[in-house]
Amino acid sequence: IIGDPNPDIYGNIYTSLSWKGLKLDVNFKYSLGNDVFNYQRSQLEALNNNWNQTTAAVNRWRYEGQKTDIPRAMDPTSTQWVNNERFSDRWIEDGSYLKLKNIRLTYNVPVNLSWLLGLSVWGECNNVFTISKYTGNDPEFSAGNGVLYQGIDAGYLNQGRNFSLGVTINL
Repeated sequence: IIGDPNPDIYGNIYTSLSWKGLKLDVNFKYSLGNDVFNYQRSQLEALNNNWNQTTAAVNRWRYEGQKTDIPRAMDPTSTQWVNNERFSDRWIEDGSYLKLKNIRLTYNVPVNLSWLLGLSVWGECNNVFTISKYTGNDPEFSAGNGVLYQGIDAGYLNQGRNFSLGVTINL
């Protein structure tokens, strides 16, 4: 059996640090030991004339004795064009990652008003960075909701980084 989409271990690491009126919340997410079938790469490195190809095609096999892990390009007139994109362990990659999922800095403004119980100003960033050897867009993905889609990266857009600013008023 090649490729196990189930991680050996996964979880979150959360910490909250406070100093005077400042509070820093940090949330890391991790997954270790899961494999990913990089379907998008299998199509974009198939070396046939049906789709655009990645720059990996430059390193394709061309002559006897050449050292490369990229197969030769297929003859566009061949009826065997599917050979380079067939399922292979070449498309199975380590999907382990460490991601800074969320970071938030809050400042609690000191107030001395009877009608105002609290005032804080905060800034937040989601999907700050990801550390992974995975060559796809994002190792934290889902090709669908069903169990049969688990561990298959079909090339969907990754989760975007976003920034938020806010004010919390307690009356």
